[in-house]
Amino acid sequence: LWAIGALRRIWYALPFLSAAFLGLAVLTSQFYEKVYHLDDQARGWINASAQPGAMIGLMIGIPLAGRMMLSDPGIGLRLLAGVGVLVAGAFALFALTPYLWLAITMNILVAAIISLLTPGIYAALSLAIPPKVRSMGYAMASLFVLPGLVAIYIVGWIADHWGIRQGLLLMAPIFLIGSWVLASASFYIKSDINKDGTVDFTDFAALALSWLQNNCAEPLWCGSSDLNFDSKVDFNDLAVFSSEWNNSVNNPFVRPVAD
Repeated sequence: LWAIGALRRIWYALPFLSAAFLGLAVLTSQFYEKVYHLDDQARGWINASAQPGAMIGLMIGIPLAGRMMLSDPGIGLRLLAGVGVLVAGAFALFALTPYLWLAITMNILVAAIISLLTPGIYAALSLAIPPKVRSMGYAMASLFVLPGLVAIYIVGWIADHWGIRQGLLLMAPIFLIGSWVLASASFYIKSDINKDGTVDFTDFAALALSWLQNNCAEPLWCGSSDLNFDSKVDFNDLAVFSSEWNNSVNNPFVRPVAD
């Protein structure tokens, strides 16, 4: 498993992303109490108001992540990283705003957007981990979440000594780092049709076998020969193939390929 470079990068991103997840859960209530002087009942209502946003995020994120990763894992991971940048921006505004209504709005927005990330990361893991060792791969991913707990202690120390706003604001760059590492996992060669790590004549033969097919659709996309995902194999796909000729990657994503 460690030899799969894309999988390693996803694992490396997990401590940073999990720190932001945990930071939102742990520090938000203290933030409302110390900055806006809200009592337990008010904080409870605000927390409850954020849950529908999280549910909507999950309902949208689960089917969207599956389609996105099956279509093009590389683009899917870059989009997830973009979502992470949005979360970091909303987190920063949440920590800095002097207005309670804006803080609540950003809280709901962050809860919804973070819920989009979770199914996307699991979908990426399911593609990167070989099927025979998928359980072990998920277990190892859980281990990479643990260092995120260390970041929570650091953020908590900063919040105690320098202020709760500063502690929460630190979560934004942590999340940005995790998003950048996640985007680096998108290194993926579409033209490596047979997934042997090199774009060569074997892949060209596979492309030729699917030449001029016009009914390509997910998840197989004509045996992975529809490189631009326009439902047909033609000169546009050949152009993509030519641009990546003789490129190599040690650890491409595992994608389903027709026999």
